[in-house]
Amino acid sequence: MSPPFLSVVIPAYNEEGRIALTLEAVVRYTQGQGYTWEVIVADDGSLDETASLVEAAARENPGIRLLRLNHGGKGWAVKSGMLEARGQYRFLADADLSMPIEHLERFLPPHLTDFDIAIGSREAPGARRFHEPMRRHLLGRVFNGMVRMLAVRGISDTQCGFKGFTAQAAETLFPLQRSHGFGFDVEVLFLARKLGMRVVEVPIDWHYHGGSKVRPWRDGLLMSRDLLSVRWNDLRGRYSAVRAGGAHPTPPPTLERARTPITPRDELKGPLPLAAGREMKVVVVVPTYNEARNIPELASRLFSLDLPSLHLLVVDDGSPDGTGRIAEGLAEAYPGRVQVLHRQGKQGLGTAYVEGFRHALNWGADVVVEMDADLSHNPQYLPLLLDKMADYDVAVASRYVPGGEADPGWGLGRRLLSRGGNLYAHLAAGLRVKDATAGFKALRRGVVESIDMGSFRCKGFAFQIEMAYACQRKGFRVAEVPISFVDRGRGTSKLSLAIVLEALWHVLWMRWRRF
Repeated sequence: MSPPFLSVVIPAYNEEGRIALTLEAVVRYTQGQGYTWEVIVADDGSLDETASLVEAAARENPGIRLLRLNHGGKGWAVKSGMLEARGQYRFLADADLSMPIEHLERFLPPHLTDFDIAIGSREAPGARRFHEPMRRHLLGRVFNGMVRMLAVRGISDTQCGFKGFTAQAAETLFPLQRSHGFGFDVEVLFLARKLGMRVVEVPIDWHYHGGSKVRPWRDGLLMSRDLLSVRWNDLRGRYSAVRAGGAHPTPPPTLERARTPITPRDELKGPLPLAAGREMKVVVVVPTYNEARNIPELASRLFSLDLPSLHLLVVDDGSPDGTGRIAEGLAEAYPGRVQVLHRQGKQGLGTAYVEGFRHALNWGADVVVEMDADLSHNPQYLPLLLDKMADYDVAVASRYVPGGEADPGWGLGRRLLSRGGNLYAHLAAGLRVKDATAGFKALRRGVVESIDMGSFRCKGFAFQIEMAYACQRKGFRVAEVPISFVDRGRGTSKLSLAIVLEALWHVLWMRWRRF
């Protein structure tokens, strides 16, 4: 028996008050369309007479089927129904039929072609809302804003309960779905974006019905949790079937292939390109502000390493304690190996690194190294980072990979700030590097040359997040080397509330910028 042209999947939980009328309207519409169809009601363990009413309707019309499920949530019901369906096109419809069923033709050929997923939109041009309470509308827009920032860009209405899928799209996406609650829509669309599927928004008329099962405040929090779970699952590789192909090594024939990932430039592949017989020149860029007591010891420890081509560039922001003057003394003590950039006033870590990187390239650096002046980064790890340059483009000294650790003397507040900053960067920007705020890293010359640092916005520690994101965005190969990080022994931290707020704001919008 050939599959029907259309499957209508209706998730239901305690819908005895309207399921019969909904089925009557759907059957009346589909019977007049001239194609084969089926209606599947995925009953999510209803405690009322919903299942009995569906069975009664099925006896009257064999095109209706009941799928009995244990109570697991709307996402569970939708997933089960979509995988049970056999149609060439599979349409998800809420049981309250808040969209007129006559709009269903907008989601199907010949009205709509060249798509994998068509989603009903209450925000697209031409859409209309009727009788919706303002509070509910505003909460929905706030949640959609979060979705667009953290997971799915370019879609104005992810939560509308009316969506159409091709059979191949449904059979690819729903086996990967993990969320069983109201946040399943975001997860499915997130996965669709990762696979390069074609998603279109269809404007609809939408009528608010007071008997909705959605509880705006409670379910809004649950959907926010599900949204964060999508990002967390992605970071932990739980969607590996999407990245690696899983059961679908290539997209189905009718689906548009995902865009080719950006890869490093050809000249960055393989060992570092150096002139014959020459060691790679390494320039360590160290921003300073009131580090007079630390910079001499840092220089001594760096130059005690067996690295003849190691150079030090100090970028001093007019330190009142004389750091710049002391750095000039180091330039005399280590002739040809130390240079100093003097800047007027405290301008911030990020701008110091940008200016320092440019100077390091002009100085002929093959590898540029970021390093703090406060001795929290042990120079003994530098050779380990440089060893990675044979096979990687970026090497990060990481506290948060196996074998790494942060200062055991850190208090709870400092640990929460560090861990929270990394988690926020991962969720907001989708970073895969474990230590996104690491300030000790080595970068090939070609990496620094290829990144538009004029687009960077952060002056404080979030510069490191911008750099990590830019490297990931351009497809550079990144290695993380475990280190033991110790807090500064002398001097005071430059971290302030303004720097933290700067990071929260700019990282939030990072995914929409070009580097």
